[in-house]
Amino acid sequence: MKISRDARNQARKLFQVCSPGGQLDPERTMAVVRSLAQDKPRGYLQVLSRLFKLVELNIHQNSLEVASATELPDQGAGVFASLEEKYGAALEKDYHVEPELIGGLRLRHGSDVWDGSVAARLDELKRRLHARR
Repeated sequence: MKISRDARNQARKLFQVCSPGGQLDPERTMAVVRSLAQDKPRGYLQVLSRLFKLVELNIHQNSLEVASATELPDQGAGVFASLEEKYGAALEKDYHVEPELIGGLRLRHGSDVWDGSVAARLDELKRRLHARR
């Protein structure tokens, strides 16, 4: 569905209402969505669609993921705490074990990934060796 410029602008303004101080407020977001759904102004479906996309992007940008090769004793709570100290409170947190990492951690904040795993180092070494041929 193509979204008009007016709908994009209105969704952006509503998103700013939903996120005072840069932090997305779930209660305000639900209130804005309920209000739009009840009032049904012209083009409200386009506005809701764009607002949903903006919220989805914000959640992705403010989410943290920790993957480790073995089970961490605190389920990654220490890593999450240090990442939240640096980047602010996360809207979503995900911790899981990936044995294929062999050792180390892979951290993701939004679209930034820091891969300190043994598997990543081996892949980099393999790539360098193939590049010399």
